[in-house]
Amino acid sequence: MDLRIIESREKIANAFFQLLKDSSFEEITISEIVGLAQVSRNTYYRHFKNKMSILSFLLDDLIEDYFFEIEQLREKNLACVLELYFSFWLRHLSLIRILEQQNLQGVLLDRQRKKMPVLMKNSSLPWHGENSVQKELLNQLMIGGAWNLLLYHLEKHMPIHPGTLSKKLVKEIKDTLGQDINLLFTADF
Repeated sequence: MDLRIIESREKIANAFFQLLKDSSFEEITISEIVGLAQVSRNTYYRHFKNKMSILSFLLDDLIEDYFFEIEQLREKNLACVLELYFSFWLRHLSLIRILEQQNLQGVLLDRQRKKMPVLMKNSSLPWHGENSVQKELLNQLMIGGAWNLLLYHLEKHMPIHPGTLSKKLVKEIKDTLGQDINLLFTADF
């Protein structure tokens, strides 16, 4: 991709994010965005349809960064991936808080729901790869579950230690599956 295109998109996205810190999503105007980004309206509309498309671009970029970090992991087990997930989003806590203030936090989960399965297809993680309907359902459960755990800890103002939380969670899953597997899977399929 042309470097100027990338730079223009990033300027617009960064300007939008700066404005989002102090203004409501609804109040931010295209004029303010292009003024702060120092690009023309034509450049804006060449890259984005509206403010929601900028937000989607920003969030998709973050999700891609997360997957880049996954590929760098030496150990690719569930505990390590969960630890990275929690650590990654805690590093971006200011974004989560801004989205929360703007009532846009659901957009981040929605982008994860849509973007992550696509990235999972090419992931080196052992439980990902070709997406079948069953894997897609499991992927969505994992995405929503991990996000919900993160938000739960943030809302309850509980300290989050990503390593401890991920190990505790994996242990709980193993213990529950080991002890209560019949209770969990009593339905006939």
